[in-house]
Amino acid sequence: MKNIYKYILFAFAGILSLYWSCTSEEYDDYKEFTAGGEISYTEKIDSLKTFSGNNRIMIQGIINADPKITQF
Repeated sequence: MKNIYKYILFAFAGILSLYWSCTSEEYDDYKEFTAGGEISYTEKIDSLKTFSGNNRIMIQGIINADPKITQF
């Protein structure tokens, strides 16, 4: 009989912890930091080469295209 009360207590504690973990307060804090929109980061430039000239420089490399990236 005492074991049944132990299982009921554990079940109640589990349900109570699930209720507290699923509140909307966490989502409100998250929205504050993403108000400006998402930040998409590009990959590193592959095979980077630099060429010098008369008062100028040319940089050449391979960039994997991501359609979400418009400038860098």
